[in-house]
Amino acid sequence: MRRASRARGLLLAGTALLATACGRYHVAADTRVPDGGRIGAVRTVEGDIALGRDARAGALRTVDGAIRLAEGAEARSANVVEGRVVVATGARVERDVGTVSGGIRIEDGASVGGKVGNVIGGIHVGAAEIGGDVETVVGDIEIGPGARVAGAVRVRAPRRNMTVPDRMPRIVIGPGATTGPVEIERPARLYVSERAVTGPILGAEAQRFAGDAP
Repeated sequence: MRRASRARGLLLAGTALLATACGRYHVAADTRVPDGGRIGAVRTVEGDIALGRDARAGALRTVDGAIRLAEGAEARSANVVEGRVVVATGARVERDVGTVSGGIRIEDGASVGGKVGNVIGGIHVGAAEIGGDVETVVGDIEIGPGARVAGAVRVRAPRRNMTVPDRMPRIVIGPGATTGPVEIERPARLYVSERAVTGPILGAEAQRFAGDAP
C-alpha cells in the first residue's frame, strides 16, 4: 500500500513537472498558481484550481472542484461541472464563466467578457462588468448595485427530461445596475430596483422596490 501510494505521488509529481513545461495540467489534484505566476490551460478531473493575486492563466476547467481567481488574476475562461467559481475584485475572465451544478460569484470590480451561467446554484454579480448573458435554470440570480450586464438576465426553461424543485428562482436587480433584456422562461420571482435600468422584461411581472434590497 505504501509503495503504491509513493508511486502515485511520483507519477503526479512527474505529471506536474511536464505540465509546467507545457503550460497544461491533467492531474486529479488541486492546482494552485502562486501570486504573479504564469501558466497556460489548466484542467483537472478532481480538484480545485486557484490563481493567486495577479496570476495569469489560459482556460481553466475542472470536473469536480472549485475555481477561484484572486484579486487581479486573469484567465481565458473558467468552467466547472460540479463546483463553484469565484472571481475576486479586479480579476478578469476573458470569455465565459460557467458551472453545471454550483454557485458563481463575481465580485465588485471584476470583469467577465462572455457569459456567466449555470443550471443549478446561485449567481451573484457585484459591481462588475459582464460582457454576455447571466443565466440559470434552477438557481437564484442577484445583480448587485452598480453591476453592468451587456447581455440578458435569463431564467431558462428546463429540458423535458429535467426534474426541477418546486421552489421558484429569485431574481434581484439592484439599484444602479444596468442590464439587457430580462427573460423569464419558467415561474420565478423577479424584483427590480426603481433605480435599475434594464431592457425589455419578458415572461414575468417585475416587483419594483425603492430601497437597497427588496
